[in-house]
Amino acid sequence: MDRSDRAKADDRRPALNRRDLAGWEATGPGHALLGPFSPVWAAVPSLAGLVLAVPAAAEAFGTAPEARTPGDLGPLLLALALLAGGYSLLRLMQLAVMASRWDVSRQGGIPSRRVMSEHSMHGTWVTGVGGSLLLMGALGVWSDLDGKLSGLEPGTTLVAVGAAGSIAALALANWIGRAWEGHTQRHERVQKEERERRLADPLVRIREASRDSHPGSDLLPEELVDVLRPGVTPADLPGTTPRP
Repeated sequence: MDRSDRAKADDRRPALNRRDLAGWEATGPGHALLGPFSPVWAAVPSLAGLVLAVPAAAEAFGTAPEARTPGDLGPLLLALALLAGGYSLLRLMQLAVMASRWDVSRQGGIPSRRVMSEHSMHGTWVTGVGGSLLLMGALGVWSDLDGKLSGLEPGTTLVAVGAAGSIAALALANWIGRAWEGHTQRHERVQKEERERRLADPLVRIREASRDSHPGSDLLPEELVDVLRPGVTPADLPGTTPRP
């Protein structure tokens, strides 16, 4: 194989391997399980949140009420938010990269419907976690203005993080949905063009009509083959079975 043949082979290579991208759909052991788009990596932020939440909870609940200071509960709430929403937020990022790199023509189609709808669930969950954090921050701002110690003061950090997380989740989920919709439309156009290209051959039209009228049969009348392509027998045509 010379350089030109290798270049052509590289051009035909898929932009992304569908099983590498959707590692959770792999049917057997292999690198797909730990591929760059595997949900295993999306669990890392939640594990970090768990590690941070344990000492934060011990410090928050181990302090006597009279010794508490403003903002004691802030680190704990942030760690819990990372624990609850870290997985879904990173999963949204993975899906966004996947959707941006997907090539319908070179991938040979689109992913499963489950993969293309996954962003909706994760976007809703992260938005809820961010909204809860924002509400806690608003209570902290209120208690700070009221002068009563609640441990949430001043609350501005919680408000900022919660709002940023919710907005980012909504934006990512909407973008991913539009991207998959565009890929689906592209896939339908490719299928339509491929069918029109195949039906441009009279013999293919005859074979399709024969299959429609006789399901399970791909027999092609010899007399039609001889008229359309003189000197060609049904045995010479791909995908056909000569009539016995």
